[in-house]
Amino acid sequence: MKTHLSLHQRIHNADGSQQIENLKAIHAYTHARNWPVEEWDNIWDLSDDCSWAHGFGRWRGGYKVYLNSVTEWDIPTFTNYMKLYKLYPDVMGMDPRPLNFSPVHNLSSDVIEVADDGRSARGAFLTPGNIYEYLKPQQRRRAIFMWERYGADFVCDENGHWKYLHEHVCPDFQGNYDDVNWGLEAYQVATDPSHRNSAAPPPDADAAGHPDGVNAAGPAPEGPPPDAGGPRDMMLDDPGPLHREYEFLMPIQNTCPWPEPYETLDNDHTYTPFLGKDRL
Repeated sequence: MKTHLSLHQRIHNADGSQQIENLKAIHAYTHARNWPVEEWDNIWDLSDDCSWAHGFGRWRGGYKVYLNSVTEWDIPTFTNYMKLYKLYPDVMGMDPRPLNFSPVHNLSSDVIEVADDGRSARGAFLTPGNIYEYLKPQQRRRAIFMWERYGADFVCDENGHWKYLHEHVCPDFQGNYDDVNWGLEAYQVATDPSHRNSAAPPPDADAAGHPDGVNAAGPAPEGPPPDAGGPRDMMLDDPGPLHREYEFLMPIQNTCPWPEPYETLDNDHTYTPFLGKDRL
């Protein structure tokens, strides 16, 4: 209990914590339906201070974040949908987005801190889940399990409404559901790199040995699929790696630690350091 705050401030901060839990849940539901427009148009502050990060790097600014998280994402979704229609005429009239990609994240172990000034909040979440990837024209659909962490900063407007400002997604580990023993496979690769090339690629693998042209490690769980095309990597403001997936021979990472009590959103209390200034 922050007894140094007034009763009004404590009520405002308690309400903020509740709104932030709802925002995070809305993200989980819209992401599971592969509805980026419905998410980004409604629960994000798309100002110049906005940012979204993953292990591969970070985009800054509302325009660039929206371009890569919505526009570049939807292009391959609808392109693939037209291919699917030729194989599965019954998909006509269905929303094509969940047919292509469905990441189902559970939210757990959340820690939320609202700043003393009431203008921002920070949250850390564990997110175990599953990803069902593209229903491809090859008539195969791949599923993976995964475990991630989220670190997010939120801001409150003059009307008391909260929105996302920053998010950093930290994928810790993932594996294919059809692997016999993904843990053993990961250990063998970590201790003997030649093991990665010891298995023959499946019959429908691409030139790199990836089934259906999909990297064996899976796509960035929150970003466009690997065959989306577009200038994603070149547009990164903070190139990665910002976080690495777990390996047996690496130290534990704490890329997105849970937030501690703080006074205001500044470069000592944020998941995305500001550029050109030291605070919001």
